[in-house]
Amino acid sequence: PWFETVAAASALLETTASTSVLQVLDNFQSGDISCCTAFIERGNDNLLKPRCIARTAGNSWKISGEKHFVGYASDAKHLFISALHQDTLWLGLIDTAEQGISLTPLQTTHGEPQFDVILTEAPAICVAVGSEAEVILQQAYNRMLALQCSAAIGVAKGTLQLSASYTAQRKQFGVPIATFQAVAHRLADGYIDIERLKMLTLKAVDDVDQRSHNATVACAMAKALAADVLHRISQTSQHVHGGMGIDRDYSLFRYCLWAKHLELSFGGTQIHLNRLADTLEKQMLCDCTRN
Repeated sequence: PWFETVAAASALLETTASTSVLQVLDNFQSGDISCCTAFIERGNDNLLKPRCIARTAGNSWKISGEKHFVGYASDAKHLFISALHQDTLWLGLIDTAEQGISLTPLQTTHGEPQFDVILTEAPAICVAVGSEAEVILQQAYNRMLALQCSAAIGVAKGTLQLSASYTAQRKQFGVPIATFQAVAHRLADGYIDIERLKMLTLKAVDDVDQRSHNATVACAMAKALAADVLHRISQTSQHVHGGMGIDRDYSLFRYCLWAKHLELSFGGTQIHLNRLADTLEKQMLCDCTRN
C-alpha cells in the first residue's frame, strides 16, 4: 500500500520526534504496514476542519467520530488521524488494537481493501496541534495528490499502449483500424493529454519535495487535469476496442477500474478546481494587503 505508507511516513517525519512516532517509523523500516492515514470524512471536503473530536481525559486523549475510505486499516498497527480539539486542528496516532475502534469493509472500484472507521472514545496519542498540525496535514495531502497523479500517468500510458497495440492488429475492411483517421486522432489526443499531465505532475512532485509555498497550487492543478485525462483516455480506449473493452478477462477492464478510482479518489476535477481558486484568491488578497 505505497500511497498510505509514503503519506503516513513522510507526515510523521515532519513531527516532533516522540517515542511513539519513532516506534512507528522503525516499523516502517522493517516492512510492516505500520500506519495508515485516516483524514477523509464523508461529505467534508475541508481537511483542516474535521468532524472527529479529540478531548483530553486526564493525561491521555480520546477520539470520537468517523473516518472514511481508510486504506488497509485492518492490517495497520496504527491510524494517523486528524480531529478537532476546541476548534483547533489536532493530529495523533491510534493503536488499532485498542477498544473503541470499529472497522466496516467497503466494496471499492479498484479492489484494494478500504474501510469506514468508527471511533468511540478511542485512546490516542497526540502528535501535533494547531499551526504545526495544519502544515503537516497540508504537506501530507499534497504528497498524496502528487503520488496519485504519478500513478495516473502510468495507468493512462498503459491504457493507451494497450489501445495502440489492439488497433494495430484489429482489422476492418481488410486494414488495421489504427490507420483510420478518426482512431488515430483520438489516440494522438490521448498521447498529448499524457504529456500535459507529465509536465504538471513533475512540477507538483518537485514543489512538494522542495516544500514550496506553491505546492498546493501545483498539486490542485495536476489532480484536476489527472481526473480529466483518465476519464478521456478510458473513454477513448473503450471506444476503439468496441465490445472487447468490457470483457472482464481482457486487461483493459482492470486499467479502466484503476482509472476511475484515481479519477475520483480525493475528489474529482471540480473539487480541485475549487481548491485551486480558493488558494489563488488567498494569495491575491495577501499580495493586495502587502501593497
